Amino acid sequence: MTYLNDGTQKLLRNADFITNNEVAAKEGDIFIAINVIEQSRRVLALSGRILEAVTISESKTQMIERTKRILKG
Repeated sequence: MTYLNDGTQKLLRNADFITNNEVAAKEGDIFIAINVIEQSRRVLALSGRILEAVTISESKTQMIERTKRILKG
């Protein structure tokens, strides 16, 4: 299971897909919301535009992580 990045969490909260007590994660090809207080889980039914925005946001984060390097001086 992979938790989505902070920007994606905010996007999903602003679009009312997850509440303030939930975090979004991806398990396989399924997006889930996990309530951090009650430890309950539910499947997120994301619409096409939101799913596309989530995918783009996650891809950008992965690209940035891959290009980070330690500079030696």
